[in-house]
Amino acid sequence: MAKPPQSPSPPGEQSLNLDQAIELAQRYSRLGLVSRAEDVFQQILHHILQSDPNQPVALHLLGAIGFQLGKNDFAIDLFTKSIKADPENALAHNSLGVALKKLRQWDKAVASYRKAIEIIPHYADAHNNLGNALKELGEMDEAVASYEKAIEVKPDYAEAYNNLGNGLKALGRLEEAITSYRKAQAMEPQSVTAGRNLIYGILNVPGLTQDELFTEHLRFSEAHAQGITGSARDLSNERTSDRRLRIGYLSSDFRDHPVGSNLIPLLASHDHESFEVFCYADVALPDAMTERFQSAADHWRPITGMPDSEVAALVRGDE
Repeated sequence: MAKPPQSPSPPGEQSLNLDQAIELAQRYSRLGLVSRAEDVFQQILHHILQSDPNQPVALHLLGAIGFQLGKNDFAIDLFTKSIKADPENALAHNSLGVALKKLRQWDKAVASYRKAIEIIPHYADAHNNLGNALKELGEMDEAVASYEKAIEVKPDYAEAYNNLGNGLKALGRLEEAITSYRKAQAMEPQSVTAGRNLIYGILNVPGLTQDELFTEHLRFSEAHAQGITGSARDLSNERTSDRRLRIGYLSSDFRDHPVGSNLIPLLASHDHESFEVFCYADVALPDAMTERFQSAADHWRPITGMPDSEVAALVRGDE
């Protein structure tokens, strides 16, 4: 497939120094200009670093750009080189942990986060990340302690409050979990994750009335579901009654999850001569179950990180 045409490079891009090139690549990555960030990334990698390949800060930042571009193994190599050049680089240890987490190498990720904390004891992000890795290892009490430490260091850390809620819920401490989710939501009212966790969590709290549950769901809708789609006018879907019916499934649970376990028999049993199956997958960490869903679908649409309006447009485009 031919590459899409790219706009010309800004004047002087080819003569940037190291700091300028790294800043430019980070800016392109934040703006979603992946091909442009990739170009600058390659420029730094093949030309600028050749003059001094052991700059710990540059190696760390370059690894971070590579990670954003999906070059995870390469990012791990760069983070490791950065740490070798400066073993006390706590930021690089934390970044290495994040990259190892992406590969589900939880024990190694834990070791990296612990090293970052050893160097900077009040490193809130490292405490929060350590909690996430410990949670994946089933070490719930330690995970909760790590989230609490992150909050102690950074009292307005909404993400850590949300993660603390997850840990408390896993320990059966539902009322405390709900309190944590509410704090996370109060700090970041637009956080979809905290809102989702809250409305799921309250379903497990004894004694709440249906009116109370409904009110919480209405609050979530008012905060997050307004204006996602327009009215269903001017649809181009074929209306022939005997056509092959297109069915779309949208979920974040096309993975090893109770929802996934219940759903996979349905998708696997579809008559594909009569039905055309589309899966819109908001799955950040695919696993073996994800592969089964992909095999059961006629069309697989990854939507992780995609704005709601774009997902809606994709579904309509698929008719």
